[in-house]
Amino acid sequence: MKKLLAVAIFSTLLLAGCVFQAQPSQLKVLPTPGAGSDGSVTMAQVANHASKEDCWLAIRGSAYDVSNFTSHPGGGAYVQYCGKDATQAFETKDGRGKNHSQSAQSMMAQFLIGPISQ
Repeated sequence: MKKLLAVAIFSTLLLAGCVFQAQPSQLKVLPTPGAGSDGSVTMAQVANHASKEDCWLAIRGSAYDVSNFTSHPGGGAYVQYCGKDATQAFETKDGRGKNHSQSAQSMMAQFLIGPISQ
């Protein structure tokens, strides 16, 4: 009886997987952000995203999309760097001589677009 039940469950799951597979037209293929095959972007591309609503920053040779970053403790202090290299501002908290916290640095990964190419 247990074997029959197990076979019935397995068969049902197998059939369900076949029925609910995504069709190719339903799959969303995300474009590579930059022109480089490695996902890199150029500073010219970063410069095209220079507003609070569409904000890319260059920090330590990588591009970050912080357009949806709404919880910055310093408010909109970063907005003046949208579309620019913000490395020095990030590493000195805009000239105050302090580096951002480990927590802030670990958050960067979620905003990463890719490396900046020349």
